Amino acid sequence: MMRLIDLPASLRRANDRSDSGCSLSRVFGSGLAALAVALLLGAAAPSASAQTFAERILSLDVSDIGVEKDLVRDAAVRVNNNDTAGAIDLLKMAREKNPAIAPAHVLLARILAAVGRGAQMRAPLEQVVKENPSDPEPYLLFAQIAYRAGRITDAELLFEKTTALAKPFKDSAKRKRRFLIQGYNGLAQIAERRTNWPAAEKHLREMITVDPDTGLSHQRLGIALFRQDKTTDAYKSLKDARAADASLPAAEVVMSKLYSQKDDDKSAQEWIKKALKENPNDTSTRLAVVQRLLETGQADRAKTQADAAYEADKTSVNAKVLRGIASRMTKNYENAEAWLVAAHRQAPTNFAATNHLVHVLLAQADKTKRELALQYAIVNARVYPFQANRPTAQGIESTVTLGWVYYQMNRNREAQQLLANVINRLGNSPDGSYFVSRILVDSGKKEQAAQFLEQALKTKQLFVEREAAEKLLAKIKGG
Repeated sequence: MMRLIDLPASLRRANDRSDSGCSLSRVFGSGLAALAVALLLGAAAPSASAQTFAERILSLDVSDIGVEKDLVRDAAVRVNNNDTAGAIDLLKMAREKNPAIAPAHVLLARILAAVGRGAQMRAPLEQVVKENPSDPEPYLLFAQIAYRAGRITDAELLFEKTTALAKPFKDSAKRKRRFLIQGYNGLAQIAERRTNWPAAEKHLREMITVDPDTGLSHQRLGIALFRQDKTTDAYKSLKDARAADASLPAAEVVMSKLYSQKDDDKSAQEWIKKALKENPNDTSTRLAVVQRLLETGQADRAKTQADAAYEADKTSVNAKVLRGIASRMTKNYENAEAWLVAAHRQAPTNFAATNHLVHVLLAQADKTKRELALQYAIVNARVYPFQANRPTAQGIESTVTLGWVYYQMNRNREAQQLLANVINRLGNSPDGSYFVSRILVDSGKKEQAAQFLEQALKTKQLFVEREAAEKLLAKIKGG
């Protein structure tokens, strides 16, 4: 089932997918990710949105944007009119007015990405390599594209080239800082993906030297240190992470998760206790503790902590959802329904609230509630659809849930059609694996069901139906 409180991505199995697309948010990151304005047609007087477009294009390079934004705006109009040569002339003029901004062909590549023509970026970036060989940006962009396309070794070499060029770079302090941060981050991601923790530590420390105030970097460093059994240093880094960013989980919660992944349940439980002791009045920590208790099957203890979190903050949707899950795990379905309905009413688009509510309603004998479960499941599957080319955890989960509802209502053909789409995507859905296994057993495919169950039972994440899965596997193996 879906996590309610996001622990670090580094704590979870990497789920990188190949993505050769060149949308602005994927290629340039947060600096241009917020850009949602459409390019104005024609060359009319500048509007606020056109000015914003130009400012966003330039904001990666300079903080104080001057008249060069007018040239960039006009260049974007020319790009839209397929006048690339005219656009380049204007962008070169902008660069002459302010040498701190990127070379003209880099700006052109950004504009192309911004207007949905990212596939055309390569030619102008290659031109930058030819005309401005000491500029790191083409290498950074090529590295990011290669990484998202799954060409990891190519990306590593390109990130290394980026940081090598960035160190002596003098054209713009802001650009230099961005190149170093994103270059080291890329190298750290590759090292994490390869579980090369000494290399990850090295690159994360380099990144923190340039950007010491980003909590997530300290958190990732803490995880890399823990993986090398440097637990004291790991804990310190995780505390630094929380100090820099209060939205991150408490250090003790992360330590508990890390020990759990090492199958050291005793230490994991000790860190849970320490989390509550060190952060007694912190609702987010208490909720994270509830999450950990649920993940380790301690539903009764989770109820107590969820109740305390709710009393501390009765507006917390997460407190209500977690309390509902705890009741679901103890099969107190009416109580679970009350909590999840309250959460759903407060936050109708909360995926976890709706998804768990479906299962709670389906588990009850009341025909009206079961019909309502179907309606909720259909809505959730429409809001969070499964897309084969870009599968998301929520899309997979919503599809499995709807398929299971159909199966429980004897609509077997519809169930099988849905589940056929996701049956090979259940690696991060232990409950989904259990539901599919139930169907496989009923179909006489016990050996395949056992494989799904064995894999699901290895998970350290929340698994509501863990006990039922254990019993089913034992029954299969017992003949």
